[in-house]
Amino acid sequence: MKSTEILFITTMKTYLDDPNYSNCRITHKCGERWDNAKFNLGQDLVKEIVMFLSMPNEALQDLKIEDVLSPELLKTDFWTFWRSMFAFENWHSALEMKLYMNRFIHHVEGLPNLSALQFTRHDQFISIVESMIKWLKEKGVQFDYNTAVKNVEFEILTDKKVAKKIVAEDNKGNDKSIELTENDLVFITNGSIIESSGYGDDDTPAPFIREPGSSWELWNNIASHAKNLEIRKYLVLILKRQIGNLVL
Repeated sequence: MKSTEILFITTMKTYLDDPNYSNCRITHKCGERWDNAKFNLGQDLVKEIVMFLSMPNEALQDLKIEDVLSPELLKTDFWTFWRSMFAFENWHSALEMKLYMNRFIHHVEGLPNLSALQFTRHDQFISIVESMIKWLKEKGVQFDYNTAVKNVEFEILTDKKVAKKIVAEDNKGNDKSIELTENDLVFITNGSIIESSGYGDDDTPAPFIREPGSSWELWNNIASHAKNLEIRKYLVLILKRQIGNLVL
């Protein structure tokens, strides 16, 4: 086994050596403990959450969390734990909330004490990103920096949709597009929770960027390929809502 492989494996295990735990999640009155490390959900509210998770995605389109979940549920410690962990507001997408709950349902038990959080021993960029890049490069992976993916062209058939071309260009405007075959795998990040964010310091506030960033441009371009008008309208609707959240 190479030293880089040992480094990579060790890095991925370090969170077990540095477990996270909080004795208190919610405080009030300038630091007094509020929560009792429980969700404080009655059976009716537990049933409401189960029913919410069982709703089809189509039924949650264009709905806010507060349109679906009861005021009683949104006043519970469970909701405070959840919204503070994943940065949700009552007016955010109910569908996004459901997808998050489905994704992290196995970590719900650790919400009251933050034991669900997992950290690397050192900075995540050093522990994970740099180690992974080094390992992948040794495996022959090519990284194209200063390159933006503008679109992904699809061939849409009756039973499937196949990516045929990655449309990209570098920061000088040169075409960096990649033709694809049916044997290629394409992984797309269509959006980002930090898109259009800005940086500030002790003397300068972070800039307030209203324009959608490149991730949203990619999302919108991909949506334009949808032959199903309802699917296209839905993708564009999500884009507009996310831009609206940035403006708020």
